[in-house]
Amino acid sequence: MSMETPAGLYKYPVTKLCMIGTTLVTLIASIANFKYIFIVKYDPFISEYHQYFRLLIFQLGCVNETDMALLVLLWYQFRNLERLMGSLKYISVISLILVYTTTCVAGLNGLVNRILPWKIWNSLTTGCLPVMLALFHFYKEYTPQVYEFEVLLTQPWSQKNHRKQYKWVLNDQFLVNALISILLLNQGVEGMICGFISWICGVFLDKGLLPGMDRWRLPLVEHFLLSKDTNNNQGFYENSGGETSEELLIRRGDREESPGTGDGALPLDDENANDEPARPLGVQFLETFRT
Repeated sequence: MSMETPAGLYKYPVTKLCMIGTTLVTLIASIANFKYIFIVKYDPFISEYHQYFRLLIFQLGCVNETDMALLVLLWYQFRNLERLMGSLKYISVISLILVYTTTCVAGLNGLVNRILPWKIWNSLTTGCLPVMLALFHFYKEYTPQVYEFEVLLTQPWSQKNHRKQYKWVLNDQFLVNALISILLLNQGVEGMICGFISWICGVFLDKGLLPGMDRWRLPLVEHFLLSKDTNNNQGFYENSGGETSEELLIRRGDREESPGTGDGALPLDDENANDEPARPLGVQFLETFRT
């Protein structure tokens, strides 16, 4: 599979929809002053006022605009999942994750508060943090690590000859890890609890312990959201054989790396185009300034 991600969001309609939806819902709620409907507290909203609708909509909007910005950045970083799965399967998986995480988080919250006399878990998170933590499992599982780099840190207050260096090894996924960590810390203890439960839901869904990933598809979405041109450009196809995500990744990679298989053998000029071995980057840089 090609490591070069297409620029922009033209080929990622689901990612674009999620980014715009996350932003618009939060901004409209802020302007209209009804962000309070996304706040869920077992006491008093559930136990006393019986406002159960809050359990169904708490993932749709953010109370804090900082969370909104973090979620938008994460939607953009997860666009590779849409490229891997295809737009129709990606939005279907998101819908499944939304149902499972809402059911598990809300159900466990009610169960804990009914059994235990202490209100140790009185509030739920706001925004689609549970969906992000479930998708975070898919991102870590099926996004290859391309490179690593080291960050050397020294103690500026010690003498030059006796300074200790601390080596910090990072990889190309450190930005997503940092965004997830900030999002969890921004929501406090409730973010940690809901995030862990949602991550477990993502693992169970990926391993087949929760049904629907290979078979469930949202009806009518293909006709209203996904244009025919977008599907053709993405190599869009339906995973009708019940393949696992690993098999889907291999098959999509074979389609992208061998574009001439559908029309026969490649022309002679194309076959001989790559006879010259690739030159190192340093050699290319020096030949640029050679007279």
